[in-house]
Amino acid sequence: MGACGASFQDTPRYAPQIPLPESPYLPGRTTRPNHECDVTSDVEAEVNSWQTQFLFGVDLFNHQFYWEAHETWEELWLPLAKEDPVRETLQGLIQASATLLKLRLSSLLPARTLWARGRNRLCKFGDTDSLRLQLGSLIPKLDQAVSAGEFPKFPPKLFVE
Repeated sequence: MGACGASFQDTPRYAPQIPLPESPYLPGRTTRPNHECDVTSDVEAEVNSWQTQFLFGVDLFNHQFYWEAHETWEELWLPLAKEDPVRETLQGLIQASATLLKLRLSSLLPARTLWARGRNRLCKFGDTDSLRLQLGSLIPKLDQAVSAGEFPKFPPKLFVE
């Protein structure tokens, strides 16, 4: 069982060397946990690589750790140059993650605002992007969830080639 009791047996892990948190942080509802990674020293350099951190963000997103995915991607996004297309994509992913978190917390207006900005960014994204990311049904599923004003029964997932 994964976050919120959902089963994630069919969900691939892209950074399995980094353990997922025990439970998702829900601001205002749960205590903010300390999510320091417990990894052995021989994989520490790999865990600290940009690509591994990006993939760990995908794992977090796909396992419904939306606040944690946002935080992980934000660390990668902040130092990138404003004209870098990866920065735009990461910001869109951050906003998609925040949208799902807001929907889970029943905060519809912030979810709509975040998704409008994130959607615009992700619509610029191409599946041949250097991140090798496949958005799949992310945009239509989030459109539907925001329109319905509720957290989706089957949340979108991200895939990497």
